[in-house]
Amino acid sequence: MRDDLTDFGGNPATTVHFHKIDTSDEPDPNYDGTLLSVFTDIGDTRWVLDFSASTRKEAEDLFHNTASTLKKQ
Repeated sequence: MRDDLTDFGGNPATTVHFHKIDTSDEPDPNYDGTLLSVFTDIGDTRWVLDFSASTRKEAEDLFHNTASTLKKQ
C-alpha cells in the first residue's frame, strides 16, 4: 500500500505497488517492473486503474499525468 498516493484526480484512492519480474533473456539493469494499481470511486462508479512501467518514476508519472487530465475534464 502506498501512503503517498491517496488522491486520484481529486478523488480518494487506494494505491497498491507491485513489482513484475523481468523474464527477458537480457534484462535491462534499470528495469524494476513497477505496477501501480489504483482503486478509486469517480461519480457512482468504482474504478481500478493499472499503471505499468519499467521504472517507478515512469509509473508515477503516468499516474500523475492521468490524474491531472481527469481533473481538467
